[in-house]
Amino acid sequence: MNAIQKKSIKTGLYSGILYTILMGIDEYWGTKEIIIWKSIFRFLFFGISMGLVNLYNLSQLEKEQKKVE
Repeated sequence: MNAIQKKSIKTGLYSGILYTILMGIDEYWGTKEIIIWKSIFRFLFFGISMGLVNLYNLSQLEKEQKKVE
């Protein structure tokens, strides 16, 4: 596993956790309950999406830097 993949996984985890916490606060504020399955789905969906987007962006940035050198 190279550095770009590790960075993408970390970004996906952090962004998924932050998004889940913020949506959980909003959900609790509105309905006074938190549905755990919604939270797990949000964490997985958003975290994986952000990780993949970050992986693509970092790989494109690395390709551009190699072209410049």
